[in-house]
Amino acid sequence: MKRLDIDEWDEIFCNMEHKEGYSHWDWIKVVWVDNLNKWCICYGDEILENGFETEMQALDRCEYLESIL
Repeated sequence: MKRLDIDEWDEIFCNMEHKEGYSHWDWIKVVWVDNLNKWCICYGDEILENGFETEMQALDRCEYLESIL
């Protein structure tokens, strides 16, 4: 299971906001990845965090990150 710390998420958001011109959550997607057999938090084809057993766990992680950043 891969988890980024808050500083890493803050840096990702800062870089993407300047590069893409989007708000933090416009480009984050929660997706099912078959070869991992898990839910993941992704940007495009890049997996940022993985290992969520349910979609709700991944969405809860996103909500938590959004609340503190």
